[in-house]
This record gives sequence, C-alpha cells and structure tokens, in this order.
Amino acid sequence: MNVEQLISLVYLASGIILFMLAIIILRENSGNRLNRVVSMMLIFAGIAPFTAAIYKSILESMPGFPVWFVNTFYIWEFYFPALLYFSAVFPEPQPVYLKHKRLLQLAFLPHVFHLLLVLLLSDPDKILGLLTLESTLPIIGQLLQLYSAILRVIATLVGFLLLIHKRFFSLVNLIYVSFALYFLYLGYKNIENPRLKQQVRLVINGIWVAMGLYVIGFLIPEILSFKFPSSLRDIMLVATLLVGP
Repeated sequence: MNVEQLISLVYLASGIILFMLAIIILRENSGNRLNRVVSMMLIFAGIAPFTAAIYKSILESMPGFPVWFVNTFYIWEFYFPALLYFSAVFPEPQPVYLKHKRLLQLAFLPHVFHLLLVLLLSDPDKILGLLTLESTLPIIGQLLQLYSAILRVIATLVGFLLLIHKRFFSLVNLIYVSFALYFLYLGYKNIENPRLKQQVRLVINGIWVAMGLYVIGFLIPEILSFKFPSSLRDIMLVATLLVGP
C-alpha cells in the first residue's frame, strides 16, 4: 500500500465514522431538534473525506471525467450553515434563533447558489460549444458569427466570475464560522451546569482549532492562489473535519 492509497483509506474511514456518528445520534432521538441538527452537520462533514477518497482512488485515474461531477465535492460546504444553525440552538435555543429562525434557515441559500453555480457552469467552454451554431447561408452565417462572438464574450465573463466566486466563497464560510463561535460563546456564558459548560467549551475549542486549520490550509491559499503540498493539505483536511464537528 502506497501513501496515496493510505490517504484514501484514511479519508474513507473518516467519512464512514462521521456518517455512523450521524446515524447513531439521529436514531438516539430523531424527534429532538438538536439531534437532527448535529446529525446534519456530521453528514455534511463526512461528505468531504468520503468524496475525496473516491476522487483519489477512482476519479483521479480516469481522465476526462465530467467536471460537474467532481464539483459535487462542494456539497460538504453545507456544513457551515449547519454549524451556524447548530450554534443557535446549542445547548439551548438562543435569542437569535427564537427571533430569526427563518433567517437562519435562509443561511443555506448562498451555498445552494454556490453549488448550482459550480455544477451548471463548471465548464463554460463546453457550454459555448453546445450553443454554437453554423449555417451555409451567407446572411444567416454572418448573424450566427455575431451570435457566437457574443457568446464567447459571455462565456469568458462567466468563466472569470466563476473563478472569482470559487476563490472568495470561502470567505462566506469563514463568516459563518465566526458567527457560530459568537453564538456558542453567548450560550456558553449563560450555562450554569459545570459539566455542560465544560462540554460546550470543548466544542468551541474544537471549532477554533478546525477554523485555524481551514484558514491556514485552504482559505488563505485559495485567495492568494497558492497551494501547500498535497500530503499536508490532506492531513489538514482530515484534522479539520475530525476536530471541527
């Protein structure tokens, strides 16, 4: 077993562990809101290492695989609005949840838009090729050439916007985590039970560590267009997902 296979195995195991924890917590009390929210968080967190394992072990060795399918990896980022929602109901519903429940639910919309964008517009050049038309008739041919030129400009613009969007959308995740930590801290201050207070403190510390790894390993490199060695990124990703949830 080489290093790549070992990393894929670690990814797969991490994803399965998170999925199993989600199922256990949900089955424990599926009627409890907090159980459902935690289960949702763990499922989204588990998607990242699970899909990464599939990519490394299967898709990476299959050239020409659809870009949109590879981009389904971004589903895991729903973890961040789920974390925000969790912070508003743990350990008890916060005032922000009681007053702005709908707003917290709408916090998932940016990630829905983000996912649709990276799936539907993953390859602007291919879309342009599908829309390009030709004709042997002179007048229609000239009109179609103008049409194609306009499409090329639009495709270039869309490609540029998609690049910017993918690069800076991580800031949205960082904002969500920051608000989540703030809400958790507010809840922490109001806890009187020492044992529960210790548990919440562990959760907050875990999220702080995970956020630090995420910012250093992914957010800053994404914005500044550089990458750490693949092996280091792999380790940081697994650590982020195992510590954060």
